[in-house]
Amino acid sequence: MKNLQTDLTVGKNLNIRQRASDSASNTQVKTEIANLGIPHSHLQILTNNNRVYIIGPVSNSDQLVIEQNLLALTNVDNVYFYYQ
Repeated sequence: MKNLQTDLTVGKNLNIRQRASDSASNTQVKTEIANLGIPHSHLQILTNNNRVYIIGPVSNSDQLVIEQNLLALTNVDNVYFYYQ
């Protein structure tokens, strides 16, 4: 049985400043996860409107560590984990 989770937000398109901020944040998020020593090459990491989406298998303990560290970053409001 497959489980489907979605996070759909209907709203205005993001402005160029927010998209640029998300791009920079995404790089910072990937660097932070790498610095934690958590394997991440198999993960897809997306940032949209200060929300980070991590897609792929991550252990519960690693999820806690990642979430705590990412939420400490200035441009991260929420962290979501999805496993396909």
